Amino acid sequence: MIIPVDVTVNQIAAQGKEVPWPKPSCPRCGERLWGHRFTLAYFSGLAEAVFLRRLRCPHCRSIHRLRPKSHWRRFQSSIETIKQVIIYRWERGRWHPTLPRSRQRQR
Repeated sequence: MIIPVDVTVNQIAAQGKEVPWPKPSCPRCGERLWGHRFTLAYFSGLAEAVFLRRLRCPHCRSIHRLRPKSHWRRFQSSIETIKQVIIYRWERGRWHPTLPRSRQRQR
């Protein structure tokens, strides 16, 4: 399960594993979450992967990943970038010139 948090991608890239991640409770059962290492994730605009915090609930045994609120799950681009590309495509009828076309098409 993915939990969106108020952390920027640039902050994660700059601070690495030292980011002061919030400690939310489990969305499934409400219990306290424990640290469960880190996982790598790629975001648009960064050359390398960054570490995202993983948490585990000892009560319901679910694993959660903290992710910046600025990004939807399974997307490397920010929500704002996605909105701008959609508006550009809608208004001009063509793909945005600054982004690769393969990243703008729906599959």
